[in-house]
Amino acid sequence: MHQQSHPHLSPELGSDCHALAHGPSLDVLLVEDDPALRRVLSEVLRVYGHRAVEAATAAEAMRRLRCQRFHALVTDYNLGTTNGLELVLDASRVQSGLRSVLATGQRLTVDEAAQLRACGAGLLRKPFVPTELMTAIGAKPV
Repeated sequence: MHQQSHPHLSPELGSDCHALAHGPSLDVLLVEDDPALRRVLSEVLRVYGHRAVEAATAAEAMRRLRCQRFHALVTDYNLGTTNGLELVLDASRVQSGLRSVLATGQRLTVDEAAQLRACGAGLLRKPFVPTELMTAIGAKPV
């Protein structure tokens, strides 16, 4: 994989992609409003053998969640008119058993952290490396 650079990903992105997971392939809904970061994360998921379905907004993500089953949801916190935490909470009501991960570089409030825990979602701190993303979605590492 060509090494990509993005401020929300660790610089080790390219070198970390050589250790590919050999577990079952997951269907992952990736929600990110930054097109460059969405492309990079989608490629990382594919390199690790997973199927990424992209959405740029929470509304688009909810439409996809109503039409297709996913193993995991990975969403950015800042999504313009809504936030990723609201999406995670809504998604948990639409698809039971969905593994949700909120990716953010900012601090959550005590209330936000409690809501995230209450619905069983994970938190992924930016910047992160691909193996942290794979662990967060429940993919088996090499």
